Amino acid sequence: MASVFRWLVTWLLSVSLAAAIRNIGKATGFSNYTLGHTEFSPRRIFVMRHGLKEANVKGTVNFGLKLLPEAYAPLLATRNFWKERGAHFDYVYASPFVRTRQTANAMVDADDIDIKLDPGLSENLHPKNGLRGMRWEDLLAKIEEDVKANQESEPLVKMSELKPDEPETSKYSATMARAALFIDRLLAKMPKGTSALLVSHGGPSFGLINYLLTGNIDPYDHTKLADMGSVTELEELPDGAGWRVVGASTPVEAAEDWGIRWADGEAAKGGDTKIL
Repeated sequence: MASVFRWLVTWLLSVSLAAAIRNIGKATGFSNYTLGHTEFSPRRIFVMRHGLKEANVKGTVNFGLKLLPEAYAPLLATRNFWKERGAHFDYVYASPFVRTRQTANAMVDADDIDIKLDPGLSENLHPKNGLRGMRWEDLLAKIEEDVKANQESEPLVKMSELKPDEPETSKYSATMARAALFIDRLLAKMPKGTSALLVSHGGPSFGLINYLLTGNIDPYDHTKLADMGSVTELEELPDGAGWRVVGASTPVEAAEDWGIRWADGEAAKGGDTKIL
């Protein structure tokens, strides 16, 4: 009888502890799920659009557009916000474009984690955007040069898989397909319970998030363009049920400094990607 009593007490304590952990997860946005006797530790992906940048106008080279000096204060506020929420990045990937590399370096310490450059996260390769100011062959050569100089490992999306977007439309079909390919290969290498920060551009960010939420490769929707410097957190659901938007942070200028506006995913049901 005594042994049964001890077992019951132990079981009740374990249940109470599990409930407490789940409540902490709900409060911080980070969750674990219990499936029967198996603990499910979800993967998380944070999709970030680069910070405030130089204008993309005729006569400029889009690849080399840099962050504005005033971009760094809101990026610091964003970094501190996610640090306070307990976010941890096991992987950091950035587009090879200059502004996204600068943004990634502002978000994490390069001494603590390797920032991998990946062609799959590049700006949409439309003549008015990613291709502005460069010939196709020259842009590919520059991306390949910078990726090889940054890392020895192969990128998830190979140079040979990059395709230009149709110049006559803004659907960015090639970019949307590239975003889906990147996600598929990223998830194939991410163990359960790990997280990744992806620093990209407006069009690709839509493609990344839309593919995670729907599994579809849809045309780009400019009405769901992410704000510069915004970060959207997505969390894997149990039983292969897909992904959900936990929420999104957007830097906002306050009276004396920069703050963060938080939009909860649950508050945007029916249009989660609108809160990018």
